Amino acid sequence: MKRIRLESIPGTTFDKEKSPAEWESDRVDYIDCIKVVTRAPLNPQLGISIEEMRKSLRVLDALEGKQAGDLLALEDEDHAHLCEKVRVARWRLVDERIVRFSLAVLDAKEWPIDATPEERG
Repeated sequence: MKRIRLESIPGTTFDKEKSPAEWESDRVDYIDCIKVVTRAPLNPQLGISIEEMRKSLRVLDALEGKQAGDLLALEDEDHAHLCEKVRVARWRLVDERIVRFSLAVLDAKEWPIDATPEERG
């Protein structure tokens, strides 16, 4: 079992001209990132096989009902599939928050370092 803290990271540069809506649109949200990479095919030329779709749906099912700050718990097989998707993902921008997201997924452990005693049960 691997667990990932679902962060929502605001933009890194302050711009007093931005509206609150613009600030919110500049967030990198791990839930959204996981949805994007999970829904994309590993090989865009081939599309998604039923097996890949089944594995991706298991990750999306585990994400259901989660909010920023929650822990996403994935079985080892599901985590391995998400890692494979993250490794082949192509992004539209250069952003340290995307690297941080990728490392959070790829380096996930049984418990994140910031897990509370309540989360550990």
